Amino acid sequence: MNAAATRHAGVDNRGVSVKELAIKTARAMSTINAARTGWHNPHPVLVREIADAFDIPEADLAAMAGIDDATAGVPHNTST
Repeated sequence: MNAAATRHAGVDNRGVSVKELAIKTARAMSTINAARTGWHNPHPVLVREIADAFDIPEADLAAMAGIDDATAGVPHNTST
């Protein structure tokens, strides 16, 4: 299974729509859809936000998406 299919299955298995996840992460539906379909690899902060929305460890989501250590070294508070 490729990374895009893994991301898609991970969202679908939890019964969360793109719209619901966009609302939970305060991101645009296009951003969530792009990450979900594999259009682009998500930024580490987006991985963190999605993991938080699913209440799963970031490392687990990164592994499902085929992204190693996606949030390693990225501070939790990225606001300026």
